[in-house]
Amino acid sequence: MKTKHKYSSLLGVFEIEQKELGNLPDKENGFEDIRQQLRKRIAELIDRNLEKLKWILYRIDVPEQKLMETLANHPANEAPEIITDMIIAREQEKAKTRKQYRSKGDPEGIEFLDL
Repeated sequence: MKTKHKYSSLLGVFEIEQKELGNLPDKENGFEDIRQQLRKRIAELIDRNLEKLKWILYRIDVPEQKLMETLANHPANEAPEIITDMIIAREQEKAKTRKQYRSKGDPEGIEFLDL
């Protein structure tokens, strides 16, 4: 049985197969493998399908204004690296928020609001 990686939904959005990452032997190397695969895929999207990349960034909720300001202050060849880091940072923010608002009795983190 395959284990689900915590970044599996992100990998799916970028159409990166988990088999491309190998077995992810440890947390540090696994994270770096994911980061490099994302950077590689983002570079491909910049070259071949910029509209799809924009759609993915919108879907992931990467702040467009912050992205544009950051990219404007760096050389174009650094764009894949910058975008990758911003995506990972955003995913970490979302995970932290989900963890913060997860109810104790709900392992999935789904809470019902009293309206």
